[in-house]
Amino acid sequence: MVPVNRACGIDIYLLAGIKTWPGFFEPLMSRLAELCREEEWRDSTVRIVYPYGDYRRGLLRQVREVKRDLSSRMLGGARLGGIVAADAVRRGSAKGRSVLLIGHSGGGVAAYHAASLLLREGAVADCRVVQIGSPKVRIDPDMRGKVGYFFAVDGRGRRIDAVTRLGGWGGLRFTAGGWP
Repeated sequence: MVPVNRACGIDIYLLAGIKTWPGFFEPLMSRLAELCREEEWRDSTVRIVYPYGDYRRGLLRQVREVKRDLSSRMLGGARLGGIVAADAVRRGSAKGRSVLLIGHSGGGVAAYHAASLLLREGAVADCRVVQIGSPKVRIDPDMRGKVGYFFAVDGRGRRIDAVTRLGGWGGLRFTAGGWP
């Protein structure tokens, strides 16, 4: 892990899911900016990215794009939402900066693919991903320590967001005895 240099700060990108309205991320954006100031992370930025478009773009087109980004079983390939998000990071962050991508719903899929792409090409020093209420996406073994996944549950611990039931982590894990 590459530690964040407080003098250089960190660039945080909030990646929206499909049909996201303006203002959805505003409270989180404000709170993150406040936390960066409190921690004395100078030169930190918080930006919003719409990797599949915003509320004005067609729902079915956005759903198809997220589905395509989820359905590919290949590891390491660039996906549409990831390419859009990676381009936003390249435009907004100096090469070598530490980056945190926080993706909600379909934005979590794009965040993972963008982080993989940016790290592979050396565009960022370190890139972490937080997926919130996101479909599951196959995670490359080299990226597993860089991705956090969060979802809402009810009082009995059951998932209450249907989006988090979509997708899959991919692959099988085996026990020490060789059992899947």
